[in-house]
Amino acid sequence: MNHFFENIEFTFGSVDSDIKPCEIIISENQKLSQKLKDQVFSYNSPKQTNTSFYVITVPIEGKELYELKRFIWNQNDYDLFFLAEKPESNLLFTLFYAKTSPKDTDTKIAAFSGDDNDCQEIEKIKKWNFESGAFWLAYSDFVEKIKNKSRIDSKLVEQLKELKHRLTKEFNNKPEIQHSIVQALIDRTLFIKFLEDNHIINSFFYKKRFPNRFNENDIDFGFKTLLKEHDVESINKLFGIINKLFNNVLFKTPVVDPEFLTTNVLRLIYEAISQHDWKDGQLSLFDFRFDVLPVEFISHIYEVFLENNQLKEGIYYTPDKLAHLIIEDTISELGTVLDPSCGSGMFLVLAFRKLLGFISNEPTKVDEKIEQRNKMLNDYIFGIEKENTAWRLTVLSLYLELLKGIPAEEIKLYINHKIEDNSETPIFPYDFSANIINCNALETEEGLRPHEGKSFKYIVGNPPFFTIKSENEEIQFLREFRKVINGVEVKAKDIVGHNQISQAFMLKLKDWSDVETHFGFVQNSSNFYNEKSANFQKFFFTNYRVERFYELSRVKDILFRKAKESVVVAIFNNKQVENNVLDYYPVEMGLFSKTFDLLIIQEDKKIKISQQDILDKKVVLRDYLIGNEHDLRLLRKLSNNKKLEEFLLKDKRYSSIEGLKRISSKDLETQYKGLEIEDTGLYAIEHLQFAKERYLKESITDYSNTPYIYQPENKIKAFGILGVDGYMSRYDVNKSNFQRTRNIFIYEGDKIVFNRFGRRIEAAYINFDIFFSNLIYGIKIELKDYYPLFVAILNSDIVDYYLTQKFRKRVDDNFANLDTKAIKNIPIPNDLDEELVGEISKISKALTEGNLKYEGETKEELNNLIYELYGLNILEKNRVKHFFEKDRIATESDVNKYADSLKQTIDLFFEDKPVIQHYRGENFGFGLIVIALYFNGAEREQPSSKTTLQYLITNKILRSTGEKFLTMREIMIGENCIYVIRNNSSKSWTTTKAFEDGQEILKRLSR
Repeated sequence: MNHFFENIEFTFGSVDSDIKPCEIIISENQKLSQKLKDQVFSYNSPKQTNTSFYVITVPIEGKELYELKRFIWNQNDYDLFFLAEKPESNLLFTLFYAKTSPKDTDTKIAAFSGDDNDCQEIEKIKKWNFESGAFWLAYSDFVEKIKNKSRIDSKLVEQLKELKHRLTKEFNNKPEIQHSIVQALIDRTLFIKFLEDNHIINSFFYKKRFPNRFNENDIDFGFKTLLKEHDVESINKLFGIINKLFNNVLFKTPVVDPEFLTTNVLRLIYEAISQHDWKDGQLSLFDFRFDVLPVEFISHIYEVFLENNQLKEGIYYTPDKLAHLIIEDTISELGTVLDPSCGSGMFLVLAFRKLLGFISNEPTKVDEKIEQRNKMLNDYIFGIEKENTAWRLTVLSLYLELLKGIPAEEIKLYINHKIEDNSETPIFPYDFSANIINCNALETEEGLRPHEGKSFKYIVGNPPFFTIKSENEEIQFLREFRKVINGVEVKAKDIVGHNQISQAFMLKLKDWSDVETHFGFVQNSSNFYNEKSANFQKFFFTNYRVERFYELSRVKDILFRKAKESVVVAIFNNKQVENNVLDYYPVEMGLFSKTFDLLIIQEDKKIKISQQDILDKKVVLRDYLIGNEHDLRLLRKLSNNKKLEEFLLKDKRYSSIEGLKRISSKDLETQYKGLEIEDTGLYAIEHLQFAKERYLKESITDYSNTPYIYQPENKIKAFGILGVDGYMSRYDVNKSNFQRTRNIFIYEGDKIVFNRFGRRIEAAYINFDIFFSNLIYGIKIELKDYYPLFVAILNSDIVDYYLTQKFRKRVDDNFANLDTKAIKNIPIPNDLDEELVGEISKISKALTEGNLKYEGETKEELNNLIYELYGLNILEKNRVKHFFEKDRIATESDVNKYADSLKQTIDLFFEDKPVIQHYRGENFGFGLIVIALYFNGAEREQPSSKTTLQYLITNKILRSTGEKFLTMREIMIGENCIYVIRNNSSKSWTTTKAFEDGQEILKRLSR
């Protein structure tokens, strides 16, 4: 055994070795635990390589192998495990993937005999491959399988959702208590399972508390027996004992009346914690081991209890990797921690864990150890949670974390001793649950405000993102909250934009903090990008000193998958902002972020930004959202032109560019009795019904003689109108039919109409009367001769590029849209060259009249003329063109053009010109392409382009640069060589990208 691992360059077998001895104790299977004794070893890989593994040096098979897989999967610490094979198999070890359901049989990666036939396979598992993560490069085919494997946290949530669904149906006739009883039954079941899995309550406990009740030889024992036999009296007795013994408020309220513990209810819970499949192949709670399951995964249970309306309103559980980032960045020493919107307790669990790390003198006696931890929870951990469900889960998570890391055997003996002595002293002497207040964090009534008068060393969290409505209780906070900050009175109603509750939380933080407080918060992106939040932005950057700002829009898919809006993370404090320079991180998806669920923070991508420049509006954070420094340079150039607003018709009747705004949802409710906003959402059907009844006709009549467009989709295209929604009369444009009608003048005669929502403007010139909704903008130009020019400009790629980069909201989210500020600030060239204007207008007229189609050569010619009108150089033109190119797999021609452009960009700066070669993996799972620049004859020492890409990356790139495979940067610099490595997307290998890469290479070499 030792020889095998030494042969692949690991040291093996001692506490100082790479592969150290450890233990796996499967407490309910003493035979298996004994078999594993002294036969288990482990290797802990560097961060973000995902190559940690167990070595099991004894053959395990059948049900025992299932138990072993179940343990490792639940523990979630190891990615792989080597399992010894029987001697007669002629194999030494088989290597398995560990982070998937124990029921998954397709987990074998490779097998090894240990003889000379293994040479090629042995190369793949040498120590350096695990250290660098290049192991996954060697087994790229298996990586594709990983994408479909079952993460334990998602499987736990899936199983609990099924249990909740089935239990809820049992209480359909009791809607007033349905939710609270189901919640209580589930969290009590989880806590009991935790205690039993850890053998904290065991046969001794049950015999002592329930004499003559159990038969030790039964397959089922303890709680499962009580459930199976429908022993309601004993179940409630067990709840009471746990409440008293553990001082656990979750078992105190609500009281679960015996009538609720029906045969069906107990059967469902029994099935959930037994090996019972509700669906073919589905796991039961039996498959989850709460003695090793990470406590933070319990926080994911929050998702189970989130109602649909909460998800719609922006209430989400926090991904653990995001919570880890905030806790690591915020908490630096022992101090009190508050989470004012603690959800299911993720932040508080991780905060408590970090605080424990600051304690150097932990007692040796288990009772003193528990008391010390319990007191720390009581002294340092505080929370607020409005939803009772989430509050209970926070308390549950903290109870579990309190016992984490204390050997179960020690706890079991301690509890047995207390039971023998009939001690009335609870195991947890401090009831810390009072620190976690179940109320509204934005409460305004004196005496009811949570944690009033307290200040905290650290405040962290992820507040909800929804808009506060008039019927929400938080509306009182917006109306009443005021506070003097730095000598200036601040009122919530003046600061909070669009009634956004997360902004209200940022204001409320001042009540719980002092000058030494540090903060770490998830916030919705619109708080910092939306013009309706300008007052909030000024407040935030004036009153908080920002240390780090993580822009996470590009990694939304691995964070808040269900969220409609992207998020940012801000780390900040209460110090003065003068002369502060914050670190801005534009976090991007790595090549393997999705597959391995990695959040990669790259220090070399960090941008230093003066906080005062943000306040002075010299820097707009949104500008960094989509583009890079090269895009910003072009945007600044375009912004130095005139603005569209300067060319709009000067007429007092022309007061708005928006169209007719339909009646409000409340007015619609009045019209159609019984509608409820929560149930019918946008009322699309009812609004259409109202329109047809009141003003909209399908065909033209003497009365309804003016066309009307409500939805621009399939009605307005570039340079033309495809159709209308119907016809109406100008006399029906009134307050009874519309919220806002605008001046009739906007709908008359010459105008350009275009869509407000969508990923691109589609603009058309119209010279007749037409009504349109506020989903459409209508502009009138002062000089009529300019209509053809301006409709061409609005449809152009350069304007679309500018608006997308600078103004379009929710670019990658639902309802991408432009506001009126964006439209009025569209850049128009300072110099409208007469000849160019004439050529553009001629093509534009032909398109409007239907004599040309806006596609192919015509579209390209028109865009090129407009580029010239704006004075763009070749690099700038290419930047815009490549921005809109459809993505595809890069061709050999694409890569050659990239290589030529890169060489042209950097050649001038090197006396010894680099030699450029490129490599791609045709039969390689990741679809990677590498461009290599060799200096000083280094190409002669490198592999030829015929050498496999796998060999190049493993033996040359990673070794020479020290990068990790899963997190490697796109540009890596080694000795006499530079490598650019990306996927085979055509957008990764444009000439524009070559110029950017060349500039980045020169910048890094000059440091």
